Amino acid sequence: MVDTEYSQKIAEALDESDSFAFEMQILRMMTNFTHWNSDWQATIEHGGYYIDTVEGKRRQFDIRTIHTRATDTILMAIECKRIHESSPVVVSRVDRRDEESYHCILDQPLRIGGHAPKPQARRQQHNSLFYEARHPVGKSLANPKMNSGKVDLSNDNGIYDRYSQAISSVEAMLHDHIRILGMKLPPSTGSNSRIAAFPILVIPDHCLWVVDYDEKGERRRPPEKAQSVYVYLGREVRNLDCEGRFILSHFHIVTESVLLNFASSLVGKNQSPLDRVFGSSATWLINT
Repeated sequence: MVDTEYSQKIAEALDESDSFAFEMQILRMMTNFTHWNSDWQATIEHGGYYIDTVEGKRRQFDIRTIHTRATDTILMAIECKRIHESSPVVVSRVDRRDEESYHCILDQPLRIGGHAPKPQARRQQHNSLFYEARHPVGKSLANPKMNSGKVDLSNDNGIYDRYSQAISSVEAMLHDHIRILGMKLPPSTGSNSRIAAFPILVIPDHCLWVVDYDEKGERRRPPEKAQSVYVYLGREVRNLDCEGRFILSHFHIVTESVLLNFASSLVGKNQSPLDRVFGSSATWLINT
């Protein structure tokens, strides 16, 4: 095969499923968002490497954002996957139970003299305003494809690898930040430093479907398209140097057109996102 023919075939394959072009599109969106949202100091990282904190392997991430406002920090690990409407992500959901309505934050107590106490993994005493009880939450994922005119729900298509990478990436971000958390906070700050972390998978529009079930396992309605979905995770971040257990309670799947809406719900221009994430009126207990 001559070079020109091979070049054409590469271009055709990229036109069909070029996740990197989609990734660059999402990067531009997030970059513009950080420029617009001047209330937060933001850092964006693209296409770097990190060490998987569980397996010790070297991995590459798509996009990471770090938003800081006063002593509050929001970490987002964003992975991008270009898929087609013929092979969408299908999420099966049930109502979220009370015990699943939570998220954890890292709370760095004030320095005592020159000593920075160990950060604390804290969990709200009452139901989370961000992950409300009795709202739909994902429990199972499929990435089906058409096979002989039928929908094959056994297909993976790399979707599990992508969302696993987002989880591993945000865990590594937590490990990195916990090492510098004490150094960032001067004795005169007057309030604790807090960190929340969110793993996110972004897919194209029209490629996300949900199927809602009742407590008996019966479908409440036919499958329907969605723009975003929360998936229950309940995964403890291992080997994190903090007091208590930090658990990533949820994983987020959003379509490209609502990504910025979701980001605004975390790092918007008013106080409301901070109240939802950090629960200013809530009681936070060390998560044992």
